[in-house]
Amino acid sequence: MWVEAESSKPWLPTIRLIDCTVSIPTEDREKWRDEVLREIFANNLAKVWQSLAKISKIPKTILWENTAIYVNWLYETKIGEGASEQEKARIQEDYHYIVNQAPGSIFGERKNPLTNYCGPKVTIMESEQPVRLRKTCCFYYHTSDEANDYCISCPKIKR
Repeated sequence: MWVEAESSKPWLPTIRLIDCTVSIPTEDREKWRDEVLREIFANNLAKVWQSLAKISKIPKTILWENTAIYVNWLYETKIGEGASEQEKARIQEDYHYIVNQAPGSIFGERKNPLTNYCGPKVTIMESEQPVRLRKTCCFYYHTSDEANDYCISCPKIKR
């Protein structure tokens, strides 16, 4: 995995996979799923987050919540596109496993770092669509030109 940031948008990194090999589930699908997840998270992303947290002093909780946001988005909007009902059921099963049941070792952590950030969406005045309220601040207000311009789900906003 390779992470790079543009100088004009340092808060929006590009992540590239070096090896885009695809694998097919084996007879033991759960074991195969754990191996794939371990490769993505523990063997790649966790190492990047550990280094980034050490160098930048950004807490890993923020990095893992950002990860959870993208996992939620992928599973809720992209992964099921064009899938059959049977495939959608398996996708939901995988999503539930990843965010609620997978052991921390799959993520290179003691406990699953996504679980706390994948709760239900809520309705807020600032959004027409329900959103998940963040538990950690993403520091968006540091990158905005407007003073006190927080992201829509910022925990710093008094609700």
